[in-house]
Amino acid sequence: MDYRMVEKEETQVIGVYGSIDEGIWDKVKQDGTLSELEQMGGGPITLGLCFGDDDLGRNTYMVAVKSKAEDARKYEKYIIPESSWLVFESKGPVKPALTDTWTYIYGEFLPSGSYRQNRYIPTIEKFFGTDTESEDYLAEIWIPVLK
Repeated sequence: MDYRMVEKEETQVIGVYGSIDEGIWDKVKQDGTLSELEQMGGGPITLGLCFGDDDLGRNTYMVAVKSKAEDARKYEKYIIPESSWLVFESKGPVKPALTDTWTYIYGEFLPSGSYRQNRYIPTIEKFFGTDTESEDYLAEIWIPVLK
């Protein structure tokens, strides 16, 4: 699986926190939050920030968009620190393509490679558009790495 290295400046995102295990994506789609965030972000590119498991074993997650909006008071803000990132593409319907990409990254690539993940920065899922069932749907997984 191909990947690329990206150096990224500090970036502000806005969004809502939840848990993958508790259906955060379904919730934001149904209640209109996702549409509102996409408008504030300037398009259909959304991010899923993966912070890892909390004390109860739930994956803390943020559905977000890149935005400098100062009037986004009803949404949480998070600053993604400047970092080096490994970017992996996932092509095909989100289920199972994204899961397969995560499995490759943690099951094969990171254990056998020369990169170490920076665990102080969330991993990011980047989604391009809303047709997540399409055979040519594109998503990316961004892994922060230590230099």
